[in-house]
Amino acid sequence: MIKLAVEYLPPDPDKERDAWVVGCPEIDLYKQGDTYEEAAENILDALYGWFSACIEHGTLEKVLSDCGLPPQRIEELRHSFLANISLQEREVACHA
Repeated sequence: MIKLAVEYLPPDPDKERDAWVVGCPEIDLYKQGDTYEEAAENILDALYGWFSACIEHGTLEKVLSDCGLPPQRIEELRHSFLANISLQEREVACHA
């Protein structure tokens, strides 16, 4: 399972805006949104793109290792990502 961190940023006096930030500290990937739901959707899209690109280029293990993750955690993340993609593809096929 991928571990996510969530943080609410109160309104910035200069920008008069607040935001939700959701991220994956293990790979230093963060996204924000005006609502928690938007931030969560943004990080899931970013994670999908990040993992897909790494797998497509054959660099997933090296990149995760460079992030300081041990081999066992790398395999857990890889397995978790591939299992979730498989489930999403089945859901799309069922709704097509």
